Amino acid sequence: RIGSGIQTPRSRNSGDTVRVSLRFKVLALVALVALASAGVTALVAYVGGRDSMQTAAYDQLTAVRETKADHVEDYFWGIRNHLLSLSQDPTIIDAMRDLVFWYEISGQNLDTETQERVDAELLRYYRREFVPRLDATAQAGYEPEDFLPVDPAVRAQQHRYIVDNPNPTGSKHLYDGPEDGAGYDRLHATFQPLMRDILELFGYYDVFLIDADSGAIVYSVFKEVDYATSLLDGPYQDSGLAQAFRAARDSGNPAFVRHGDFSAYEPSYGAPASFMASPIADENGDTIGVLAFQMPVDRINEIMTSGQDWAEVGLGESGETYLVADDFTLRSESRFLIEDKAAYLAAIEAAGLPAETVATIDRLDSAIGLQVVDTPGTNAAQQGRTGTDSFDDYRDVQVLSAYRPLRIPDVDWVIMSEIDEEEAFRPVNEFGRQALVALLVVAAIVIIIAIWFSSRLVRPVNRLAESASAIAAGDLE
Repeated sequence: RIGSGIQTPRSRNSGDTVRVSLRFKVLALVALVALASAGVTALVAYVGGRDSMQTAAYDQLTAVRETKADHVEDYFWGIRNHLLSLSQDPTIIDAMRDLVFWYEISGQNLDTETQERVDAELLRYYRREFVPRLDATAQAGYEPEDFLPVDPAVRAQQHRYIVDNPNPTGSKHLYDGPEDGAGYDRLHATFQPLMRDILELFGYYDVFLIDADSGAIVYSVFKEVDYATSLLDGPYQDSGLAQAFRAARDSGNPAFVRHGDFSAYEPSYGAPASFMASPIADENGDTIGVLAFQMPVDRINEIMTSGQDWAEVGLGESGETYLVADDFTLRSESRFLIEDKAAYLAAIEAAGLPAETVATIDRLDSAIGLQVVDTPGTNAAQQGRTGTDSFDDYRDVQVLSAYRPLRIPDVDWVIMSEIDEEEAFRPVNEFGRQALVALLVVAAIVIIIAIWFSSRLVRPVNRLAESASAIAAGDLE
């Protein structure tokens, strides 16, 4: 009957729909507002932290770059000044003049039998000692005849100071000369200790005195197979030492210095070598010879790697500073080659470096002059720009980089200070992961609270809705 209070199925479903819809809306609204607030706060904190971390990383890289750049530039300017000072020193000028005089007559009195013995023993030295050591690094299939001097007098001089030298290879510089010697030998015995002290004190690989007229190396401290040869027509006439010698000799300026870039030098068993040369002039201003220094890469590597203590200067686990020449190859050693050679070789091979170059780096245990670093940073620095940027390095790893050109005369080098982006952003990325976990925990808590809150809020409304539905259905009680 009408007004009996009996609810139809439609009225009950309608109340249930209102109840569920209102509860869901309240729940969704409360959860959305809470989670959106937490999410936006976390996002702003993450982005701000990442920007701050990037700024701090670039500042650190720039500071390291400038420190290392100053050290390298000061190192080469110091060598230039030392070279100029020595080349104008009266002791060096007198020694240059006297050594040339005695050198020219030192090998002219050998009889045929003695010369034949000298030649045979020198050939044996080249065959058993020099060429095998050179082939171990260069692997070029050299023969002793490729390097043996043509002039008998040069062969006699090499025999006297290399073959008859009682010290092993690498220690020939400890020999002052024959005890019973006269002329050149006596002068050498006086001069050698002085120059040896200079070599060891300043860390040079070798020191040369070269005759301006003949191009003959009339004196060297280390006594490698370039000793006594001519840089004008001898086996090393195309070497970096010969180029520096000719530039200094032909300059006509006693204050001239020529600095050659690093390249493989065969007398030093193919090791990279750089030469700096300056003319030696007599009292009349005429060039009588050239003083030259051979500089190894060890001192530069020590500067660039901070003695292999990268973390001490703020470069962490993956940061490094290195030098790149205008041919876009390294002029200092890669940190990754030093620390983990196998991983480094695998990385550069995967990055596309030719397999032959990778094998050469493996054999020489050095990437100098071999590892190509053609990146946006090296290109910008070679164009004279200083700055910071993010790009893939020579391992195809994303890095943050600070770069600039170096102010070193005669060479176009740039310095790069870099760290892996993953390491630089590791703290802020860790914060991001922690923030995400916290956000999920907060979301769960917010949802639980929202369910409880919406239930408390909606319950009286639901009762009102049920009463309204009953009245609509005719239940007026």
